Amino acid sequence: MASGDLPRIWNQFLDAAKKGTNKGRSRSYKKSLCKAALKFSDKLLGSGYINEDRYDLWEECIGKVCAVLEGDDDMIQRTVREYFLGLHSGELSDFSIEFTDKSEGTSIGNICEVMFSGMRRRFFIKCHQRGLRSTSLSIANRYSSVNRPFVQEIYVYELLSLIKVGGEVHFPLPITDTKKALYIATEEINFTIAKQLTAQTVNSNAMILVDFLQFILRLEDVGTNGGNYGQTDEGDAVVVDFWVIPKDDYVHTDDQCSHFWNALHNYYYNKRIQDEIENPKLPKVPKPGDEVKKSKGIKKNVVKKLKVEDFRESLFNKSIVRKKQCCIRSIKQQLYTQE
Repeated sequence: MASGDLPRIWNQFLDAAKKGTNKGRSRSYKKSLCKAALKFSDKLLGSGYINEDRYDLWEECIGKVCAVLEGDDDMIQRTVREYFLGLHSGELSDFSIEFTDKSEGTSIGNICEVMFSGMRRRFFIKCHQRGLRSTSLSIANRYSSVNRPFVQEIYVYELLSLIKVGGEVHFPLPITDTKKALYIATEEINFTIAKQLTAQTVNSNAMILVDFLQFILRLEDVGTNGGNYGQTDEGDAVVVDFWVIPKDDYVHTDDQCSHFWNALHNYYYNKRIQDEIENPKLPKVPKPGDEVKKSKGIKKNVVKKLKVEDFRESLFNKSIVRKKQCCIRSIKQQLYTQE
C-alpha cells in the first residue's frame, strides 16, 4: 500500500466511524458502516499509521465501532481469535481456530474449535448483550441490550468451572467504549443430558447437587430444562446453561421453598435439614420433682511464676527451685486442688 493513500484511508475511517455510531440511523446501515470502519482500521494498523498523535482519536472511534458490532459474528470471532492467540505458547503456525454457528440456545454466539499450546479444545461462545434468537424463550425477555452483564452470571460460571460442574470458562473482552459487552467461552463437556437419563442410569447424588446449586445460586432454566444439565459417564453432575435471576428478585416464594423440600430426589439429604428447621431442639425445662443436674464447675490450671528472690537463690547458691502446677476443680460444690 502506498504511503500516500494512508491519509485518505484515515479520513475514510473517521467518516465511517462517525456516521456508523451516530443515533437516528437504522441498525443495518450503522453495522455496514462500522464494518467498513473496522476494515479501514485494520489497514491503518498494519501499516503502522496509528502513531502517538492519532492513537487517542483512533481508540475513541474504534471503541464505539466495536460497541455497535459486539453481537456480530465477525466481531465475536475476531475477539475470540485474538484472545486464544494471546494464550498460545509456541509457533504461530501451531495455532488454528475454526468457527461454526451455534444453532441452539437463546443467545447469540458461535462454536469454536481451537488448537493452542499443543491442545485441541472445543468451546461454546455466548453473547447475549446484543439481541436474542427468534426462537428464544420468554424467560430471556427480561434481558435487553441496554443491560450490563450480570455480575452474578460471571461468578456462577466461574464457580461451576472451579467445582467441575461446568466446563472451563474464559471471558474474552471486546474493545468497546461501554461495559455492556461480554463474551463467555465454556469448554465442551461430554455428558448425558437429564432428559435422556432413566431411573437405572441416573445418579441421585448428582441430581441433588444440581437442584441445590440452582436453588442456592438463584438460577432458572436448569431443572425445568432437561437439556441444560445432566451427568457424566462417571456420574458427576453437569450444568451447561442457565439464566441468573436479577438480585432485585432474590426472594423465594412459598411454592419454591415447598417444592425444594418436597422434591423426591432431595428426600434423604433435605429431610434432615428440614427436620432441623421445622423441629428445632429446644432447651429442656425440668418438671417438678425431677433431679436437677449440677454444674460441672470450672477448671483452671495455675502455674507459679519465679520471683526475683527465687532466681537469685538459684543463680548464686546453685540450688534448684521447684514450683507446683495445680488444677482447681469443683466436685459437689467443693473446691480441691490436684497437683
